[in-house]
Formats: sequence, C-alpha cells, structure tokens
Amino acid sequence: MNALLRCCVVLLLLVADFVWCAQVASVDAVRFRSFGIGSGLSQPTARAILQDEQGFLWIGSQDGLNRFDGYNFRVYFRNRRDPSSLSDGHITALARADNGGLWIGTMAGGLNHLDPATDAVSVLRRTDEPGSLAADSVVSLLRIADGSLWVSTTAGGLQRLGPKAEGFSSLAAGHNLGVIRSMVEGTDGVVWLGGSRGLWQHNPQNNSWRSVPIAGVETTDIQALALGADGSIWVGTTGDGLLRISVTGEMQARYRSAVGSEGALPDDQIRSLLSTRAGQLWVGT
Repeated sequence: MNALLRCCVVLLLLVADFVWCAQVASVDAVRFRSFGIGSGLSQPTARAILQDEQGFLWIGSQDGLNRFDGYNFRVYFRNRRDPSSLSDGHITALARADNGGLWIGTMAGGLNHLDPATDAVSVLRRTDEPGSLAADSVVSLLRIADGSLWVSTTAGGLQRLGPKAEGFSSLAAGHNLGVIRSMVEGTDGVVWLGGSRGLWQHNPQNNSWRSVPIAGVETTDIQALALGADGSIWVGTTGDGLLRISVTGEMQARYRSAVGSEGALPDDQIRSLLSTRAGQLWVGT
C-alpha cells in the first residue's frame, strides 16, 4: 500500500470518467493526478469508499465493487449464476465487518456481507418476519465502536444490527431524521448523521438526538460525511460543494466547483467521502 499512500496524500476525487489524485501542501494548494476506467475501475460513479484494516481501498460503484491496492483494481461483479456473488452490482454503502470482512449496501439487493477468506457473499434481505431489514435498498452504513452496525434504508429511519447479527431493531424513534445518506462516529462517541433533512447529531451518553445547523449555509440536503484527522467534520452536499465544519457546526472551509479553474472541484454534488488513517480525503462526485 506504500504506493497508494505516496500517490494520494490528502485529496482524491472520483469524477465522471476519472479518479483524481491530489497531493497538497495545504488545503489551499491542490494538484491532481487522474486514474481512468482504463486503469481498471469498473464504473465511473463512486457511491461509497472505504479503507479496510489492511489498507486496501474499496470503491462501490453503480456496476461493481472495486478493491484498489495502490497499483491495480480488483472488481467484484454480480453473477446471476453464482449465489455466492453480490446480490446487486449497484453498491450504495460500505462498512467494516469482523475478521476483515465487509458489509455492502446495495441499491436493490439488500445488505451483503463479503467473507475475505473465501470471497463468498451472504445476503440479508427484507422479509415479513420480525427483526427484518426495513427495505432492500440500503442508503448508508456505519459500524460503531460497540461492534453494532447502523443501517439506513429508503424506508426511512434507522436500524441497528447487533454484533451477533441477531436481527434488526429501530433507532431514533420519534425523530424525523429523513433519509440518512451518511454517518460517522466521532472520537468522543458522538454519531453524526447527514441526509435529506440536513445534519444531525446523536449523543449516546444521554441518548439525545438534535439537528445541527451549519453556519453560513442554507443547504439541508447532505450526501456524505467524513471525520477529519483533527476531529472536524467534512460534509458533502447535494449542490453546495464540500464543507469542513467544527464539532459545534461552525464553518471552517468551503470548496466549490469553478468552470475552467484548475484545482477546483469538478462538481458541487458530492456523492461519497473517505478520510484515511494517513490523513487523506477521498471525494466521490
């Protein structure tokens, strides 16, 4: 993975036909390097990005799951003839699982689990039984410190899958969070959630839920979140670019697209974000 870390120091942008790699000295000095589909990426739209325990980068696209080792992409596709393959090739969300495994949210195939030892995929789907997944269209995933998995679907609301995968239970009853598209857990255990009704915060110490306004921004539609190395929150919006805010909601930086401007965002719609252990930020548009 050393080559990957050398290449992607802080910011990488996945855009319509390319993966952009930027090496920066500060947040205001950005230079890009691009990776195209010709490099092995299965499809150009990045819906989800994850770094696993070994340092591999996983990129969920609208047609396949990509694993990048710093040199090459390995792609996992849906194979209708193979029941141990992905249940749907349109990947919407990713989260770490136990023993190096991977939780994979799909557009219409429910929640998938990839076993790294065998590359086999098992599937959890919506049924009429109690404790079932609320819908087969998964929007976002978050593995939190206690080992449980938080799942957002198009059915609205949130569900929790315990560490032993004993069934799904509802979260945030009585709160209209809208459709949650992204979630991150802070170093203090506070969970940040972003979606169709803006930015929310959950404090597990007192089980509180509150809406967090972002100073200076009118947007209420959030697509992606990532935790910065300094504890700040990166916020990807539907049409207002990329934001960096403090834990109190104060604006620290804002990045917008600019036609003809080298080094600017290519698009103000941010689809996915990943902050790596090396302090890199990957941005999918």
